[in-house]
Amino acid sequence: MPTELPAMRNLCLTVALLSLPIFQFHAAAQLQKPALTDPKEGAVFDNYPRKATFSWEPVQWASKYCIEIQCEIKDIDSGESSWIVFRKLYSTECHTQIDTFVGAQRGRWHVTAIDTTSAAGDTSEWRTFRFTK
Repeated sequence: MPTELPAMRNLCLTVALLSLPIFQFHAAAQLQKPALTDPKEGAVFDNYPRKATFSWEPVQWASKYCIEIQCEIKDIDSGESSWIVFRKLYSTECHTQIDTFVGAQRGRWHVTAIDTTSAAGDTSEWRTFRFTK
């Protein structure tokens, strides 16, 4: 009987240690891409100062969200446009606000859910917006 007790103790310890990474992996795998709510695709803002609120639906298992906002820049010579990061924010809420934007131009945004282990889920689609003033 004494030989079975240490073996049982080792088995329980092994199961306990193995179950923690499996649970963490399982939780990270469950992160869905956030469903964006506002602003809608192609929203036009005519307010100055250039303030906007961005919101999305909560994602199960997410402990925070990374919100990336980009602005469109155009090459003066070629006229080609490209996107650069304007601001990258982190929030534990399902919304965030910017109090300023770079200019009367187009922007776009998307959101990524992040779990407690800092594993990121799928990123939402891009949504564009535009300031006129």
